[in-house]
Amino acid sequence: MQGPRADSPYYPPRERWYSRFWYPWYALKRKLHLVAVTDGFGLPLYKLLLGLTLPGLSWLWYGRPLFSLLTIASYCLFTITFLIWIGYPVSAISLAILMSIHTSSILYMNRRLTPDVELWKRIAWSLVVFALVSLLIYQPLRQQVERRWFMPLRIGERVLVIKTSVSPSLVKRGDWVAYRINTSQGYRTRVDEGYGTGEILAVAGDKISFQANDFSVNDVLRPRRSYMPAKGNLVVAEGSWFIWPDVTISGHGEVGADMTENAMTALAMVPKSNFIGVLFHRWWWRKQTPA
Repeated sequence: MQGPRADSPYYPPRERWYSRFWYPWYALKRKLHLVAVTDGFGLPLYKLLLGLTLPGLSWLWYGRPLFSLLTIASYCLFTITFLIWIGYPVSAISLAILMSIHTSSILYMNRRLTPDVELWKRIAWSLVVFALVSLLIYQPLRQQVERRWFMPLRIGERVLVIKTSVSPSLVKRGDWVAYRINTSQGYRTRVDEGYGTGEILAVAGDKISFQANDFSVNDVLRPRRSYMPAKGNLVVAEGSWFIWPDVTISGHGEVGADMTENAMTALAMVPKSNFIGVLFHRWWWRKQTPA
């Protein structure tokens, strides 16, 4: 009894059952002339796209695995440095190095395609590619990260990392949050636009009472904060939090205590629409709760 016969070397292999699903892709490549584009690089399309998006792979595709490994390791190291010190100058330097590594990886593939280009044209093209990498990849990526996950916020001399993925509906009394401060103008008082952080002392509907040495939230006493009124009562409005601001008071001319206390009390009513995010308790090894 004979076993199964091997495919004849005189005939091509049969088409696989899943080949039909690739017909639209083949038609698109012919329509856009993608095959002609990738032929100059000597790479299939998927390797070309990976080489453009993942720094270091271009050296691997062209037979330099050690240099590719060192490039990828350096990229990972500077990525970690960027994340640890985000908001500080060393983070900005690390980001510039990351973009440079990515640019050099792309330029290496381009050099394989055009090896005889004049030096000044190569320098000009390098600057163009660096600008495109920055504007089309890193800047949009950084904006998305800050909008959806975390962002650095400089408060005075400190940099605090804010978790921006939290919904304001999940924030409760006692949480430390970051928020925007809107510009406001009163009689002999002015508050400039900026950012603030603080503990949510009371939420919508809570009753606050001020005394000379303390204040209370729903009859629970707490230590008095700087510039708080010595007397009075209020109820936190719907859609707002009560966060006593940690700010420095400065002014020109006579600014009475009543005007200062009124301005601070108004500033303490923070609309939920000004919410940015909550503070991480720690960012790597650094404690994040403001002093």
